[in-house]
Amino acid sequence: MRYFRTSNASRRYTVGGFAFVFEPIGQIGGSWSGVLEVEDNSASTALADALPPQIEEITAEIYADVKKNAVEILATYERISSAPSVEHAAKCGSCGGKGGVYNIPK
Repeated sequence: MRYFRTSNASRRYTVGGFAFVFEPIGQIGGSWSGVLEVEDNSASTALADALPPQIEEITAEIYADVKKNAVEILATYERISSAPSVEHAAKCGSCGGKGGVYNIPK
């Protein structure tokens, strides 16, 4: 079994006749990064040999750690993105004192 990480999990990678779809784990710089566990020896070898620029091979330990952290990150992201918006006046005055809209986590 081999493990990989990509900086662009929004696309499917086709290498050596295999299609690889990474599991999104979080956004970095506006792009979804992702990880992939490949069980098939032929497929993992094809991906490791080609290793497109956005993909790196990682250890099982890094994979497990990233997956654990991703669950926490995505749970927080979901909580924030689904939170109600609250309008209130800005205290710093950076918006001219007109206030702004902010997401408040539950």
